[in-house]
Amino acid sequence: MKKRLILILTAGLLVLPSSCTRPAPVPGNDGPVFRIEGELPDIGEYSGKETVKYHDKASEDFVPDESYGVLVPFFGRSKQFDGESFGADTKITYSSQGLCTPDGQIVLPPINGYVNYNDYYEEFPYYQITPYTDEMAEMMMQGDSVILPADGSFKLDLSAGSWICGAGDGIISVLESDPKTYQFRGLVCYDYNGNKLFEVPGVWSAGGFSHGYCNVNIGEDEQNACYIDKSGKIVSKKYQNCSYFNEHGIAYVSEYNGKAYLIDSDLNRISDIYDTIYFYSDDYITARGIGFSDVFSTDGKLIASIPASGFVNVYGSGDDILYSYYDENGVEVYKKPDGTPFVNEKGQSPEIYTPVQGYYMHNDEEKNVQSLFDAKGKIIAELQRCQSVISVLDEEKLIIYTRGSYDFDDFVDGRPIYTDPIKTIIYDFENKKEVAVFDGQGGVYPAGHDERYYILSVYEDYDFGGATKYYLFDTKTQSFVLSDCLIIEYYDAGDGFFAVATDSFCTLYDAELKKVLRLINE
Repeated sequence: MKKRLILILTAGLLVLPSSCTRPAPVPGNDGPVFRIEGELPDIGEYSGKETVKYHDKASEDFVPDESYGVLVPFFGRSKQFDGESFGADTKITYSSQGLCTPDGQIVLPPINGYVNYNDYYEEFPYYQITPYTDEMAEMMMQGDSVILPADGSFKLDLSAGSWICGAGDGIISVLESDPKTYQFRGLVCYDYNGNKLFEVPGVWSAGGFSHGYCNVNIGEDEQNACYIDKSGKIVSKKYQNCSYFNEHGIAYVSEYNGKAYLIDSDLNRISDIYDTIYFYSDDYITARGIGFSDVFSTDGKLIASIPASGFVNVYGSGDDILYSYYDENGVEVYKKPDGTPFVNEKGQSPEIYTPVQGYYMHNDEEKNVQSLFDAKGKIIAELQRCQSVISVLDEEKLIIYTRGSYDFDDFVDGRPIYTDPIKTIIYDFENKKEVAVFDGQGGVYPAGHDERYYILSVYEDYDFGGATKYYLFDTKTQSFVLSDCLIIEYYDAGDGFFAVATDSFCTLYDAELKKVLRLINE
């Protein structure tokens, strides 16, 4: 499964983060060539704060009557909202968003809502456009949505509470709900040209079509899960639960009597019977019996049997596969495929920290030192006061992590005391030096097809309505090419685009960070 960016639309009053090693400011005319604003055409002004639009239906803003080709989201004027339910001093900012073509044709003027690009279903990348219905309810209630294919060829109007639950085999699966009660009315299926194919009433849960079938739940009976074919006809027996078919045509089903097993795309059982089965990840299937657990590859081949009665986690791939489970004392035990304990070169086992990208952590509570090591047990860094590891960029020899803590047992004015202020660190573990240090809690997301660039967001006092700043980090040069932005988002549309908002304008860059358009934000 491809990594996804998380679109963050809320930010408080934006404040420049302080740092021990401050990233370079946003370059001006003397900076890199792609930062020279004069190269870009202006394609129109955003609506100001006094004219922010609210709509019951996003479709009122546009009616696609042709294929626009590649569409690119851009950010409009922000609007501030007083979150009184979160405290009198809390301010939350929403960015209006619109859609345009790379040559500057505005398809959707900025609306007060969000434009979410979704390419999870690789066959059918689309935008979901959801405005906020009114100023008083903009935090909690969202209006009707529009589903727009990435090429702008057609649109689907969805009532509030409806959504796409899958796209595959040329079919878009949509659960539609009653706009007044939000109760699901059933499954409605369309082709990739927006033509309605069929309905299946009474469906309240569904997946997407794969290998000719879609898994659905119909009605309120105990045995209500089954498969339908591409005509909407039920073609299997009723189960308590059934999964989608993975890329190899393997699914799992469970019956009300507790029997669970794997099936193939001919709906035949191909495994022993277990108590429970999970599609643990894109790489493994785990099946649990009484006193043991089996691990399968995604094509249904048994690769390990583990003497553990609890849930088994599987990490890594190839020769670096590891397993973990909780023993009778409630302690998580890590083991290699041959059953021997997994420890690092100092004999330390993983503790407390969830593995991150194939790396593991041992916490020395007495010294407050956290050892980060790989699946071979080699320690790559020993970090002081590490709170959590956000990302490990192995090829670039970088770790992005947070350190510090606050005491939830000691509050002042409703907020915990920071016993060790939270900082986000980019650390070069090969040269053992800090590349940058930010005040606040950080998050990082890969951007671009080759994952050379990473979007770093830093929240100052985020849990209590603090400020947010965005940075674009180049792992090859270990430098920031964009800094102190209101928001940065990457979209896979076409060859890829960055949408960057600052106080005065929004800039669109292509995947190589060459400017495409500048849009005035005044």
